[in-house]
Amino acid sequence: SEGLGIDSALLGESAIDSQMQMASLYQSGGLMGPATLANRPLTATGHNWQELWQMGACDDTSTVAIDLEVLGRIKDWVYLENYGDVLFKPCLQVSFAYTAVIDGGKEGSITVRRLRVTTVVLPVAHDTEILYSNLDPEALAVVLYHKLAMASLTDDLRAAREIGLKWLIDLLVCTYRSAETYVKRKEALNVNSFNHDGDSNFFPNERLLDRDGELSERDVLLAQGHERLCALPLLVYSLLQSDAFRRSCGAFFPSTDSRIAASAQMSSMTPPVLVRCIAPKLEIWSNTGDVQELLIDNIDLNMEALKLSILECQASASTDKLVILLDSPWQIMVCGSECIIKPTSPTVLPKISIGATIKKRAEQARSSYRVPPPILYTLDPATDGGSASLRISDALVEDSITFPGEKKFQYWSDKLANLVNEELMSDQ
Repeated sequence: SEGLGIDSALLGESAIDSQMQMASLYQSGGLMGPATLANRPLTATGHNWQELWQMGACDDTSTVAIDLEVLGRIKDWVYLENYGDVLFKPCLQVSFAYTAVIDGGKEGSITVRRLRVTTVVLPVAHDTEILYSNLDPEALAVVLYHKLAMASLTDDLRAAREIGLKWLIDLLVCTYRSAETYVKRKEALNVNSFNHDGDSNFFPNERLLDRDGELSERDVLLAQGHERLCALPLLVYSLLQSDAFRRSCGAFFPSTDSRIAASAQMSSMTPPVLVRCIAPKLEIWSNTGDVQELLIDNIDLNMEALKLSILECQASASTDKLVILLDSPWQIMVCGSECIIKPTSPTVLPKISIGATIKKRAEQARSSYRVPPPILYTLDPATDGGSASLRISDALVEDSITFPGEKKFQYWSDKLANLVNEELMSDQ
């Protein structure tokens, strides 16, 4: 659409010209992922191929990212013949031509050429709070991953980690400033309600430091009062701790091949899969007789939060027959809550029987990945409890040991909150 274009410039300034520039192979014409720009000459009609990419294969487990840039002010209204002035809606249109093998009936399998055209409307936000309230944290994680991958190729891994941290600090500072501006504007207009169209979850007491709320100052600075952005600190932390970008130290010294393999896998993952790759998902289910019910579908990835969630579910569901489901690209595991909180009774616990609903959920999780991981049912507390506990502990990324001096997510978050506060203070 008018006012929008594709940004094909490579990131990074310190790459040495005499060396092979790998970034040009990773990003092709502004598109990042398993596709390359069609390098063809002008046609007889003068058509250029600057927005045509070729892909060797395409399926629903792969994704690509496109860098869009604002080329100028986007019009609010546009004149159309026979319609007059109409509201202008920027859009992204993708035409996808592909070859498929289908069942030709009596002729057997036949090859056909097909074309699909998709048009996506891109609404323009005139308010930063509206913009932030419509952000998708999973999609943001994919975009940031590609930025970090580009930085690691044009510069180095240290630059990628610095860019990731700087990006997060800037976003958290802008989020805080956005809340300040929004509240001041509402107060100037004598509007009692702080909610705006498209967002009914704006709570100034949880977004600003000068108001009394339930969150600590640290959590306010880390945007924990924002429904859409509260998960970003953990996602960025997990990205920086992934095999593709983590600093080599201690027992972690991956080979170049290992880093490239991790990067190649992550570069084409869909947003939900990438998030579960860097931050596995934990669920708690009730498992009483023929009734299986999902009680909690998203738990903070630290042992303290997991134990607290189990105790809350035991109290609210009035049962101690709980099952934990671990959803990650390398394994789907189902185990009893006894592997985390040991029962006070010394009696030997019987083997757990899993209902059909939980088994179906495990199969759905397994089928969501490009390469289906194994499903592990560790259901005998007497023999499987230790193994299940270790596997869950391995998925608790908030408790993982990181860089020297930044032992866990808690320490890293404290440091991040201090940096955000320093940025805010320096702006005053």
